[in-house]
Amino acid sequence: MKKRIKKMHLPIDEEGREIINMVVHDNSDFLSPYSNDNQEIIAQDVASFLNSKSKLIKQNKPLHIIIKSDKINDNEKNVYSKAIKNYYYNEKIDIERSLKFYLISSLILAVVSIIIFSLLYTVVQNVNISILSEIITVIGWVFLWEAVDLFCIRSSLLQVKRRKCKNFINAQISFEKLNYSNLKKIKNKLA
Repeated sequence: MKKRIKKMHLPIDEEGREIINMVVHDNSDFLSPYSNDNQEIIAQDVASFLNSKSKLIKQNKPLHIIIKSDKINDNEKNVYSKAIKNYYYNEKIDIERSLKFYLISSLILAVVSIIIFSLLYTVVQNVNISILSEIITVIGWVFLWEAVDLFCIRSSLLQVKRRKCKNFINAQISFEKLNYSNLKKIKNKLA
């Protein structure tokens, strides 16, 4: 018998935002060691955690990130909030560049496909070589399929990622003191 996997959902706050809870015991690795003072970004481990949680996000819902820690001071709270938003802003820019590349590539491939099909119906039909016409037909369809694949399929996947990045950029980020008694209860339940 197959076991049903329980669907996981993120909790929702009173404003209708989906909540990502994050516990930070040690904030020494929260920021990337390569970021500068003007453009801090989060470390890869933090991004990996947030990205794994983002798989549960509904695209249309706003986001609320709650960071629980007793190690983060008020100055670091502002820096960490900006670092999260900067990281996802950079990701959004990268995705938008890829979307432009896919659009331009799909247009070029579609034009090449049209040229190939035009060649097929003008030159090859007059020569009447069936093998050559079949080869040119296959080549034309391959170029056309690649154009459709880039424009419709791959671009739509990137648009979903871009929406998730926008959710993180527009997210409300709040900080709470870490409650160790609740943390011990959770660990005991898991054990």
